[in-house]
Order: sequence, then C-alpha cells, then structure tokens
Amino acid sequence: MRKKNKQLILGTANFGQNYGQGNLNTQLDSEEITKILDFAKNKKVNILDTAINYGDCSKKLGELGVKKWKIITKLPKIPRGIENAYDWCHYQVLKSIKELKVNKLEAVLLHYPEDLKSYETEIIESLLSLKKSGIISKIGVSTYNKKEIDEILEIFRPEIIQCPLNIIDTRLLENNYLENISNLGIEIHVRSIFLQGILLNSLENLPLQFLKFKSFWLYWEKWLIS
Repeated sequence: MRKKNKQLILGTANFGQNYGQGNLNTQLDSEEITKILDFAKNKKVNILDTAINYGDCSKKLGELGVKKWKIITKLPKIPRGIENAYDWCHYQVLKSIKELKVNKLEAVLLHYPEDLKSYETEIIESLLSLKKSGIISKIGVSTYNKKEIDEILEIFRPEIIQCPLNIIDTRLLENNYLENISNLGIEIHVRSIFLQGILLNSLENLPLQFLKFKSFWLYWEKWLIS
C-alpha cells in the first residue's frame, strides 16, 4: 500500500474577509494574522490554503511575507461571457503570485469546478501550461460532495481534491470512498474540520440556527470532557 503523508494546512478564509460561524464571523487584522502564522510555523505547519476571492488576503500575506510557505490558492468563478478562459486563468494565477510576492505556488485549485462544464479544455490547458513553466506544482479542485467529485473524475484526474470532512459530516468516508480516491494517487485535503469553528464553541455561544440540534451539542460537550 502506498504510504500516505499526513500534514496540517492553515486556512486563511478570515484573513481577508468576514468568515466563520464559531468566531462571530470576523475578519482578522495583520497583527493577529502574524501571531497565527508564527504559531503555525513553530508547530511545523508550512502550507497555507487561500483563495483569490478571499478579499484582500493575498495582499496581506504578501505584505507580511510568506516566501517560506507553500501556498495553495483557488481560482474564482469564471465570469459569464468570458471570451478567453485560458488567458483569464493565466492572468488570475499570475496576479495572485504578484500579490503574494512569491515565485511559485504549491497548487492552484478550482474553487468552482462546475466551470469545467463550460470551459473544460481552456481551464485544464491553461493550468497545465502554468505547471509546465514551473509556476505551479499541482492542479486540483475544491469540492462539496461525492456527486461533484465523481463528475470531476470523469473529466480529468486532479492531483488534489479538497473536500469537507469533520466528526459530524462523514459522508465521504462511507464505503472507503476517500480511501479509494487516495489510492489513485490523488492527494486528499480535508477542510471544515471544525465546522467553521462551531465544534470549538461552547453550547451557550452557538449560533442560533444550530440550537435546534441542542441534544447533539450536549452529547458533544460531554464527550469532549470525558
């Protein structure tokens, strides 16, 4: 069996925009971001996951200095009526590299893989061209469910599949689904492991829409203490 490499990746969604259910939907300032980056580095975390549509996150990271990090970013949704998706993808990636002030990216993921239905050839060829030139190392997709992953695998085999997974949402573990994909040589990057911070919250701090699941949260708190 192929040895699987397990690493932590630091997400940056609330570095450049209001984000999260469990942290009052806040955006972090540069001082707080610096503390987080330093703490992560001290814990041997060296990969950042960001996205072009995370507000001004890329610019903030570039100003703080992230050349020693491996950076994964995600393409925004392709605008309707775009005439040249190949050039558009190139432009977005090169602009992101410039804002981040790095020489290359560890990976570029499709944030909206449904764009493949309209621009399959242009997107894939553009990213393969960037990879060939050494600007990016890997190509992947950010997904939400099994159906979406299956559709993507019918089009092409990405090097990375990012998907949601946590102690509540374990759908992709059924029937060894993710294990089988991993055995194809595809990296699995799981996100939302703390459900946007909700799983780190106490019951009294839960967002109102989650209180209808009060019985679960009581069980969860009891399990954490035990």
